[in-house]
Amino acid sequence: IEKITKLLALAQHNGGNVNEAAAAARLAQSIMARYQIDAIALDGGTSLPDDKEGIERTVVETAGRLENWRGMLLGVLCRANTCQALISRSMGKSRLLIVGRPSYAQTVRYLYEALCRTVEELSERHAKGKGRSYATSFRTGAAAAIARTIEESAASTKAEAAKAARAEAAASTNPN
Repeated sequence: IEKITKLLALAQHNGGNVNEAAAAARLAQSIMARYQIDAIALDGGTSLPDDKEGIERTVVETAGRLENWRGMLLGVLCRANTCQALISRSMGKSRLLIVGRPSYAQTVRYLYEALCRTVEELSERHAKGKGRSYATSFRTGAAAAIARTIEESAASTKAEAAKAARAEAAASTNPN
């Protein structure tokens, strides 16, 4: 848990670049997925996913207009953590929602908020004074790079889990 917290802090405050932030986010996501660590545990609790948990909707963000990169980032995090991302628009407001088990949704929300801060800070550092259009493009590119590494990490984690399950199944059917 301490390592995940440090990785997310590194992604956010390292003064580095998008690639370093993406690598730190990928490692944090991978560790959380591998050990099923959720945001409650990161905040000092001791929660693990419960098979009896229901499915809930969690509003992550509400704004008059949401930037596309936010929806992209939330979608990738949801897919990597067995949740669904929804965008709801009504009465001039847009809302980003997470649908899934509460423990998984909390994990997604935690990562989403940390990574949004990271993207915003990187944009402030690297796009300041270059115009609104440039800053928007920078944030979109940064979020896309982070999303790509999270997708790769999730695919790798799933492949490793499938390989381990096959090996365990083979060992249990062949006692030699």
